[in-house]
Amino acid sequence: MNIKNNLFVILVLGALCGCNSDPSDLLPQNVVEEPVSASLVFPENHTECNEGTIVSKTKSKVAFLWNASANTDSYELILTKVETSEVSNFEVDDTTKEISLERGTNYEWYVISKSLTSTKTAKSETYEFFNAAPGILSHVPFSAEVIAPENNSIVAAVSGKITLRWEASDIDDDIKNYVIFIGTDKEVLENKGLQAVPSFEMSVTSGTSYYWMVETHDEANNVSTSEVFSFTVE
Repeated sequence: MNIKNNLFVILVLGALCGCNSDPSDLLPQNVVEEPVSASLVFPENHTECNEGTIVSKTKSKVAFLWNASANTDSYELILTKVETSEVSNFEVDDTTKEISLERGTNYEWYVISKSLTSTKTAKSETYEFFNAAPGILSHVPFSAEVIAPENNSIVAAVSGKITLRWEASDIDDDIKNYVIFIGTDKEVLENKGLQAVPSFEMSVTSGTSYYWMVETHDEANNVSTSEVFSFTVE
């Protein structure tokens, strides 16, 4: 009799457990896929843009183009006029956007991929180009880009020194030299003088953050200025 009672209790408890289980536990959970970075197509990086529709002596319309990225519902195109750091934002549902630009001007652009189902976004590479104009005999160099140390990185010094390396290009291929500025305060950078090559060795202190930027000069006395880079010494 006790065996039958025990068996009955077990069956009842099993049934109750089955009734109390959440049916959602048996269903597959929705996976939110994050958007992927877009691949930029045109205008190409470090080139002169001769394509587009001429609007006037000072303006032309250029169609920006990028490849569609996965898990993406819309894009935001960020365009910067390099000389003045003026930024324009464009919300785009397609993978192209025609924009009116100033002729004879350097621009930077990148695209942010967005999704309706994810709060995450993905940023593309940044491209810089020169929007051509008639009668331009000399072009401003493209702003220098960091090679090492990587921007916002933590690095180990070798014998108390770090070597800064960067790269720059010019449509005219006539870069003459560089001027490097360095400091521990982003707002107060010291001019370290002319550099003939795109590298500079400096003494550093452990536990200190450094900021630096590069001016690129060409034979026609055109000058471009990089963004401010930074690194911290272990």
